[in-house]
Amino acid sequence: MTERDAEGGAAGEPGAHERAPVADLTGELIRVTDDDIRAGMLLRLAYSDRDIVITGIAGTLVIAGVFTQIAPIWQVMVFVAARAAAAWGSHFLAQKVLRIGAEKAVREGYLLGMELWFAFVALTWSCVIFLAPSPLLTEPLSVLAVIAVIAVEGVTVLVASVSKRTIIFVVVAFWSCLTIRASFDNGDARLAFIICIALYHAVLTLHAFNLQRQTVRSVRSEIVNRMLLDRVTQLHSSVRHHRDELEAVNRQLADALVHTTELASYDPLTGVLNRRAFLDRVFHESSSMTQHGRGAALVLIDLDGFKAVNDTYGHAIGDAVLERASAALRAEMRSSDVFARWGGEEFIALLPSTSAAEAVASAERYRASIATVASPLWPDELHVTASFGVAEFGAPTAFDDALAAADRALYRAKADGRNVVRTAPPS
Repeated sequence: MTERDAEGGAAGEPGAHERAPVADLTGELIRVTDDDIRAGMLLRLAYSDRDIVITGIAGTLVIAGVFTQIAPIWQVMVFVAARAAAAWGSHFLAQKVLRIGAEKAVREGYLLGMELWFAFVALTWSCVIFLAPSPLLTEPLSVLAVIAVIAVEGVTVLVASVSKRTIIFVVVAFWSCLTIRASFDNGDARLAFIICIALYHAVLTLHAFNLQRQTVRSVRSEIVNRMLLDRVTQLHSSVRHHRDELEAVNRQLADALVHTTELASYDPLTGVLNRRAFLDRVFHESSSMTQHGRGAALVLIDLDGFKAVNDTYGHAIGDAVLERASAALRAEMRSSDVFARWGGEEFIALLPSTSAAEAVASAERYRASIATVASPLWPDELHVTASFGVAEFGAPTAFDDALAAADRALYRAKADGRNVVRTAPPS
């Protein structure tokens, strides 16, 4: 049997009962029957129900809007009622197929039912052409009505390409109505219009048949792939125990790798990046800044009098001050900012796409946030403040130069009484 013969009988037409078998990885044969393909086509149609209904409503409103200008309102209302009945019937059949399952629906003859219903749907669309006044090709609104009906036919045939029988039903319905209406037309181009309509429907039918064959191939491939997947799943079940053990080991290794990476990249006390990880991020940000021509700002932060905090209140409170201060700083920063503990009580932040003036404003916000850091467990006389040094970073300023400039600005902040923001002059 040829492939064309197989496709011809795939979705409702007489044909061979089984498709040519396909061998899976085990060497066993996979057989796809006509009923399998019919079920697949029916399921596709059912899943498209929502789009079909929405498109139908939109088309009905457009055509009704056109014909209210050229036909009595009661005739337009009859058309709308017929379209509503068609849409409801299509929705009912689609939901029924989804509810009982495509395979059972094929066995119970729902495919033929949907094909016949498509013929009714086509008639509800095509019969509206009889409301158009004569002559069809000279009255502007009549021409618009013909164009609208032909456009709707194209969409309907596209949806109806689940079987050749459905295509024939739809095309014959539209062709008959257009031809009969043209036969009673009193225009001079009546014969030419009838011939053009016949040629158009012949081409449309050939195209729809080709589309239907492609759809059958696609559905058959989906079925074969699903069956192959089922077979592969069965093969995997025989080694599932060993696979699970291997996955458990891999998870442990992955967790260990993540933990090791965190230990290598994050400061264990504050949870922010450490110096090495910060320098790695600066390297990547520098490449991006050079590529896109963007600048940045560097902010160096030093907690004021931190050594005295450790000496006076102990390292436990000193560690708590570092934790709370880093959390306050991190909460004020953008997701794109790179923040790290630079060493001891010093922190550093890289602010991409930020000018020196914007960085100073951000540093002032950080300074105010640091000033709110407190704990009921700390002595009343303990007040946390920080000094800030801001410098521009980006071409032509290298990172080391920007860091040195920020460090000089930080020293100025310390010399000016601490708890202030100072900026380095632009290079």
